[in-house]
Amino acid sequence: STIDPLPSPPTLDVVVIGLEDVLVPSSSSSNSGLFRGLDFSMRRACMPYYVVTKLAKDEASRRLISAADYLSDFTPESPRLKSGDKVEAIKDILGRMPPNSKLHYVDSDVEILEHVAGKSMDIDLYYAAWASDSESEAEDVLKKGNG
Repeated sequence: STIDPLPSPPTLDVVVIGLEDVLVPSSSSSNSGLFRGLDFSMRRACMPYYVVTKLAKDEASRRLISAADYLSDFTPESPRLKSGDKVEAIKDILGRMPPNSKLHYVDSDVEILEHVAGKSMDIDLYYAAWASDSESEAEDVLKKGNG
């Protein structure tokens, strides 16, 4: 008789989200909330997530905490809040993830998304079109990414 191999552990999905123009508008006051529709998703997120930003950690933390009370653990000391170079932050997060995990990156910064795509990292990329100034900009990004 043969022994069946153990099933593979389920994939752990990890989400990395840009702060500026993805979670909160960058052009509005620092007391603005999350983009419409994101509050529902963020409150119910059952997968681990990180926030990456070009802002200083103090400013980023203040914007997150003022946007939604359930984001209060995103203090400047939080290991889930990454400030500075977004590509380096993504590499750091990838290095911490277990082997059976998948990273999903959401941002409105086309240059960063293209840069990450060019690094041949095993990451699913998502363009946050809700922050786009025009429909044509969003369409251009989607055409570049083949849909």
